[in-house]
Amino acid sequence: MARTGSSWREMPEEYGKWETAYRRHESWAKQGLWRRILRVLGEENVPGPTTKKPN
Repeated sequence: MARTGSSWREMPEEYGKWETAYRRHESWAKQGLWRRILRVLGEENVPGPTTKKPN
């Protein structure tokens, strides 16, 4: 959904309620799970929240 700009409400019914999918997506994004998934899949230069390096 995020990549295509499609509406959450247009999600196929086979994936369940759009509200549930949206909440799960947001939760995973806040936890950094999407970034970790993409790193494991080999997409190492994935944009994400910036982190401060220790001094």
